Amino acid sequence: MQALEGNDQIFALTKSTFRSIPFFEEIETEQLDQLITKIKLINFDENTVIFKQGEVAENMYILAQGKVKVEKDGEEIAELNEGDFFGEMALISAIPRNATVTTNTKCLCISLSQSNFLELVSTDPSIALKVSKAVVKRVDS
Repeated sequence: MQALEGNDQIFALTKSTFRSIPFFEEIETEQLDQLITKIKLINFDENTVIFKQGEVAENMYILAQGKVKVEKDGEEIAELNEGDFFGEMALISAIPRNATVTTNTKCLCISLSQSNFLELVSTDPSIALKVSKAVVKRVDS
């Protein structure tokens, strides 16, 4: 795992990339600009466990490149591809992870920590409402 920090690489991910992710579609442009300053880009090698079921959730991830598998109780329940996101409950609750996520290929993930998200929400509470709606919608589907 290699974290890539720095504005040049982070801002290279265009706003349209974020807009294509349902999780962020209702966030205003100014809010999105703030959000981009809080993210990290992380490279994961093939067959790397990103997080394990039962671990305390601290980060959400957006899959920018590659594929991951999601396993619950040792059984594969999904494969995620570029543009998919996972671990989003970490932003609103520090509950244990309900699944294990492992890379199937080399992956580039966008990561947002709960602490950075809460810092952003403290300056603009409307972000919490918009993101919470997306989380509830995803959980209900």
